Amino acid sequence: MVGRFYVIALTVVLLASTSLHAQKAPVLFAARELGLHDTIPNNADFDRPFEVPLPARVSDVNGKRMVQLTNCRDYLSMRNQIVGSDTDSNYRVLRFQTVSCEALALLKSATIAVHTMLPADFQQLTATHCYPASLWPAVSDDERRKLARKGATLRTASGKSALRIVEGGVLELESSSIGMHLTLLARGDFNHDGWEDAAFRWEAYALKGSYTNARLVVLTRKGNERDLHELALNKLLFD
Repeated sequence: MVGRFYVIALTVVLLASTSLHAQKAPVLFAARELGLHDTIPNNADFDRPFEVPLPARVSDVNGKRMVQLTNCRDYLSMRNQIVGSDTDSNYRVLRFQTVSCEALALLKSATIAVHTMLPADFQQLTATHCYPASLWPAVSDDERRKLARKGATLRTASGKSALRIVEGGVLELESSSIGMHLTLLARGDFNHDGWEDAAFRWEAYALKGSYTNARLVVLTRKGNERDLHELALNKLLFD
């Protein structure tokens, strides 16, 4: 009887260790690829020049015009006015390279969370039913409506049960035609509600064809919520 109790108790411990619950106290975290000397970025981090200027088409009260974005400060000051670039490929490059700028902006005003329901290591959280359907790439209005349905998860959207870990600890999920990557960039309390949030670079790509996309995704979970959900980035950056 004692041996049976021990097996049951050990099973409970092992299941808890791989659950969505955090395994350690929240801290501010910035990924090494952000190139920060400290977790909280300073003015020099926002002024650090891009390897090459990024051409962007902006639309404001003065009409549409082309500008050159030379650093994250340029991008963040014009983010709401950017409607494209000089070519589709350059716009894809712009979207990818400026994801880190948005992560810097979140970290700049972040605080250490009081509570967390996030896993200590997202590489241990690969079950797709824990993630929101909004992460699955949608290239049509019908697909977007499907992802917005009540009860939809990344599992129902993709038809896949688990993400896999690829080089650099990136989480990957692919179907027969499309795929996505999640790369953790930052952790902290970004909306100042006391609960820990996590910011990822999200990349979508076609397995055949030229479609690519990138954005910053912020996921959180608090209280007795069962699954992760996505926070609106615009609200986080400009509230």
